[in-house]
Amino acid sequence: MSDDLECGYPDLIFDANEDLPITFPSLTDIMNGLKTREMEIVHVPLEFELDVAITFANLAYLLAKRKKFSAAAVCLAEAASLQKHVFGHDHSIRLSTMESLAFVNIKMHRYDRALRVFEDMLRLEENKIATSNLYHLTIAKLLGNMSYVYLKMRKLSAALACLRGVIANQEASLPPGDESIEQTRNFMADIEAQLRNEQDGGGSQDAAE
Repeated sequence: MSDDLECGYPDLIFDANEDLPITFPSLTDIMNGLKTREMEIVHVPLEFELDVAITFANLAYLLAKRKKFSAAAVCLAEAASLQKHVFGHDHSIRLSTMESLAFVNIKMHRYDRALRVFEDMLRLEENKIATSNLYHLTIAKLLGNMSYVYLKMRKLSAALACLRGVIANQEASLPPGDESIEQTRNFMADIEAQLRNEQDGGGSQDAAE
């Protein structure tokens, strides 16, 4: 279970004393124990691993609701690792877990980690055969999420580049004049205006990228 995750948490150690309420006194031992028993977990039925993954995902949801985002991120990373073994790298359930992990990192202002998760998801999706509208809309959603993170980091040029990818995939999958396409264009125009204002005002580090 401690194989390198696309999520970027291969060496994460869980500490319940930091984030969890005292109603979970044994969770630290459970989490750290699981990460040191790789040889044992190989022989566990997939059904059991799936049950454990579901438990981690459900626990992550509860922790996130209580704003225990650090502990939720650990649980989501563990769930994604188990789902990788049960379903494979690019199953929709695993990708949904990775998306949740990215947004939990955004909540903690860990934007670099969130971007790393989104980039991993993007690579997995791009490995699929691009023959359906759903494929293009999925790529557009991921790039839109990445643009949101870059905006939080005030990296306007990078956000704009992601939005160009969004609109390309939207135009490949949606009818002309679709409202989503128009919204993306308006969003791009706003960012371009911000970049021009920064350049007119002496420029910024982001605009020079």
